[in-house]
Amino acid sequence: MKYFIMLLAIVMVFGFGSRACRHYCIYNGRMCDTDYSCCSEKCKRSTPSSRKGKCVP
Repeated sequence: MKYFIMLLAIVMVFGFGSRACRHYCIYNGRMCDTDYSCCSEKCKRSTPSSRKGKCVP
């Protein structure tokens, strides 16, 4: 039961966090398409023409 409550707390934290920022690409390796999808990080594209990039601080 203790583990279930801990898991629930973690899910809630990530749930509320993802509502504030759309992507957590720096944590889960997701690609981003704009700076806005990176929370406080910038979206750095590998080449200027590529549509997707990675979040960098």
